[in-house]
Amino acid sequence: MFGRDAINLLVTQLQSVTGGFTPAVTVAAGWPTLDFLTNSVAKSAATAVSIYDHGPSRDASRFMLYTANEVLTAPGITAAVSQNFIVVNGTATVTLGGSVTLNDAVAFVVSSSAVSAPQVVIVEAATGATLASMAQALASGINSDLVGLVSTTVSGSVLTVTNTSTSSIQIAANVGNLGTRYTEVDREIRQVQVDVWAPTDAIRTAVSRPIDQQLGYLDAHFGMQGVGGTTDDGTWVRVRRLSSQFIDRDVLSDVYRWMWHVTLEYGITYEEQLYSVLSFIPSIQQGFGGLTIDSPTTVDGGQPI
Repeated sequence: MFGRDAINLLVTQLQSVTGGFTPAVTVAAGWPTLDFLTNSVAKSAATAVSIYDHGPSRDASRFMLYTANEVLTAPGITAAVSQNFIVVNGTATVTLGGSVTLNDAVAFVVSSSAVSAPQVVIVEAATGATLASMAQALASGINSDLVGLVSTTVSGSVLTVTNTSTSSIQIAANVGNLGTRYTEVDREIRQVQVDVWAPTDAIRTAVSRPIDQQLGYLDAHFGMQGVGGTTDDGTWVRVRRLSSQFIDRDVLSDVYRWMWHVTLEYGITYEEQLYSVLSFIPSIQQGFGGLTIDSPTTVDGGQPI
């Protein structure tokens, strides 16, 4: 979370409680210009709510680094095995389904008493990948990396796996996609000023009442949570309603003002793109096409979520 993200969240909160007024109430970050106050509020009966950043913020760190939030991208591809155990010279099928999305990954895992640890082959979807191309890449990786354990043929999106070892084996097929981990590395407190600018005292009171109630509610319920995605990191912002004040002086005539002082406390987060866990394996493997599985549970040197 960054300072402007926290302020934007507060803008959204106040928009939610002032959306029913006619004419519409404008809620925005920043400080209104003299032209706006003179021509829009005083002369044209507009009403606005401004959220002004008093900055600079102050440090509020009080604990060690920790994972603040994790957001996983659901894979579009699916993988189903016809049976998990295959006897010597027996076969099973692995069927890929769904729709391939960018960065989808499929892991084929085989366990056998003939090897000291489970073995895995993982393939990742690049731009333009299809079910058939993913199945072909997975089959090529299996035939290259798991010699002496299994062999496979492929038809469309279906792999037929044959146990070529000297003992029964257990197989699994897992799917995943990228996720985002947010690690809090610092915290800060930012003071903001919320102002209602209205053309009459009655309108000021009507608009200010739900804002005052919402700020009190946020204070009593810790604060507000981010929405995630491309907007922010989805973590919480602590909201404190410190004070409020009617101001009927030092403003333009025919402009009525109500002011609150509010603090926003939030974490500064570091963002990492990581893969979901595809397999628990205690040894390093080599994937298809030169793809190195640097960590036993991840692809491309990421870390498990």
